[in-house]
Amino acid sequence: MLVRSVGSANGIGANSTTSNGWHISSTRWNRAIYFMAWNVLNEMQDHYGSTSTGEMIMKKLLAIAIMAVLLCLSGQVMAETTTDVCVDNGDGTVTDNGTGLMWQKATAGPMNWDAAMSYTSGLSLAGHSDWALADANTLVRLYSSACKSMLEGTADSLYWSYTSTGSEALTVTFNNSDTISVDKSIRHHVRAARQNNEGNTKARCRPWCVTN
Repeated sequence: MLVRSVGSANGIGANSTTSNGWHISSTRWNRAIYFMAWNVLNEMQDHYGSTSTGEMIMKKLLAIAIMAVLLCLSGQVMAETTTDVCVDNGDGTVTDNGTGLMWQKATAGPMNWDAAMSYTSGLSLAGHSDWALADANTLVRLYSSACKSMLEGTADSLYWSYTSTGSEALTVTFNNSDTISVDKSIRHHVRAARQNNEGNTKARCRPWCVTN
């Protein structure tokens, strides 16, 4: 039979001891995990008694329970981290606080490269008019970013970049992040970006940025 001491108002004692010498510190345990551990220990002792075999099985079960809790907590931290880094502003834009960039949420186009340059430089969105085409490297980084999932129409689409040479410019495909040099007259999709300097010390203007 298990004997436990109850020393707190919420019914969970600061320390509890089993009849076979087990000692469980439960001060900061989650209540559900606490009672699960006690119930499992009861079952083990009813079936095996206070034997070394029962204790070994109990140790394994407790280890599994602890690992499950840690995995849940790590998943919650990762989700919160993603939410902090990538913010849907609710105004047609997504902010990446990791890079200091703000992205147009919707996909524009298709259009040729010259039209893409004119479209982004003339865009007025979310109270900002300093939009531009991002360079190819920045678009590749966006492909690997958690913020990509907040954007619209990225799957299997080629997007124009600012990076160009002569009659060709680089496009980035969002199904595998490949960069492909194509003729500027071909029509592809567009997503505008801007440097979000407001309160972000990480923001550094790149050559393609509009600085006004």
